[in-house]
Amino acid sequence: MFVNLNKPILAMMLASLLAGCGRMTTSGIPKALDTDALIIAAQGISLRTNGEDVFSDSRHVATKRRFSAKISSGTSGQLLAAYRQKVMETIISTGAELQRASIWGFPDDVREFSYSYTWGRTEGIVSVDSFSGTNGQVQIVSFCYEHSR
Repeated sequence: MFVNLNKPILAMMLASLLAGCGRMTTSGIPKALDTDALIIAAQGISLRTNGEDVFSDSRHVATKRRFSAKISSGTSGQLLAAYRQKVMETIISTGAELQRASIWGFPDDVREFSYSYTWGRTEGIVSVDSFSGTNGQVQIVSFCYEHSR
């Protein structure tokens, strides 16, 4: 099938496509959150990293980390509450502007949380989920995604 596009429309489509092909400038938040130090600083725990995935190209950056934590004192909800605070501090420390914050649970007993933010021409989200196990074990999955706007 052949579609006849007039030249001005084709030129505008091509210009718009090429304008979006520039390299994205990342906020550094995905890399800053891609560390064990934040969750260890959140509460005294025994931590094992279960895996990490990183994806990036010229317009997107994504990190996903999986932790298995043995809580020595407190609860998994308290651990996630402390980790939530550390994640927020990390986002703000880069100069990013928080757009939205969500929490599942209570401020001192968190099960899941997320943040969305903007940094320059970059937009991102952070989403953290937890799953309680037995004997003080908790599984934590942290996902951070950013893209150019």
